[in-house]
Amino acid sequence: MTLSIALFIAGAALAVLVIGWILYPLASVAAGRRHKPARESTRTDDPVAIVLATREAPGLVAEQVVSLAAQDYPAERVDLIVAVDATSRYELSEYLQAVGDRARVVQGDAPGGKACTLNAGVRAARAEYVVFADTQPRFLERSVAALVGFLHANPQFGGVSGALDLNSSSTERDTVLGPLWNFEIAVRRAHANLHSICAVTGAIYAIRRALWSPLPDGAICDDLFVPMHIIMSGQRVGFCETARALDARRFTRPQEFQRKVRTLTGMLQFVSMRPAVLLPWRNPVWSQFVFHKLLRIATPFLAAIFAVGASGALYAAGVFAFWPFAFVPLVLLLLPAAAGSGRTRKLLGDLGWVLLLLCAPVVAVWRALRGRWDVWRPQLQGSEPH
Repeated sequence: MTLSIALFIAGAALAVLVIGWILYPLASVAAGRRHKPARESTRTDDPVAIVLATREAPGLVAEQVVSLAAQDYPAERVDLIVAVDATSRYELSEYLQAVGDRARVVQGDAPGGKACTLNAGVRAARAEYVVFADTQPRFLERSVAALVGFLHANPQFGGVSGALDLNSSSTERDTVLGPLWNFEIAVRRAHANLHSICAVTGAIYAIRRALWSPLPDGAICDDLFVPMHIIMSGQRVGFCETARALDARRFTRPQEFQRKVRTLTGMLQFVSMRPAVLLPWRNPVWSQFVFHKLLRIATPFLAAIFAVGASGALYAAGVFAFWPFAFVPLVLLLLPAAAGSGRTRKLLGDLGWVLLLLCAPVVAVWRALRGRWDVWRPQLQGSEPH
């Protein structure tokens, strides 16, 4: 490899990473601030259906039904629907007994999975607006009113996402995921002001019933399929920060890694099922889909290309043929320090966590190449924002 070719390879990979992770987000935030955000309203007299797709224990479902029924919204205007996954190990009668007359219980479509369950739930809905909830994240006060009011006040929007409040969860305290989550919220806010967000928060979002399109069997990420269908149909998808859901569960880093693999696999599945999303003349939010979504999958591969190019350039320049081994003394110095310093151990742990997160896209791509789409798990249902 000649020096010029090696420098070109390394520079191109680095340029794409800088554009996707730094320049594009900063440009989006700056441009979003120049656009007036959509109006928010708390109108509370529109009929609304709340669809809860689940296969979790009837007791947990009943707790969520009670919480949703306690929302500050006219009870006579709310149609609460519990859609039970066909693969649930619990009988439909157990859910009927658990929720009583507070909600309607419907059987999810075969062969099961969240997509089929949502299809059955929305098919049972008759209201103009449909709000989606998960089993465990709790809606904060007036969140349903905020979602419905947003759609009522902004006819150009066909859907709207709420926000997932992680203040009391382990994710917020995670020194790696916490900043990434704050970064995601800032960019999502900017995208909503510019046009739309292309992925909603699965635990709390709403759409106009007329814009629903049945999800394909086995779809992993309804929170990507649903908003992108609305956007490519010519309407916008907004972000309502006053509608919030609190997820008090605590996830370990291995569980967070599993969630990341699931959502990235779902993104690849979406592209394989809806390839028109890659066409800029068909996708109104093409730039954010490519730079804010697909680039995350390409990141470890681009990093590897940069490392190969940089190594080749150094070798061709005769600087240091085996430059990676220069890190060996540094590691030998850090290991004794790690044994006696909690701060150093935490730093090394965070570094390892970052490297593990970089492996998530690799695992997702491997699953996609093998056609392994069945990654939906009940304990991780819908709580991941894209």
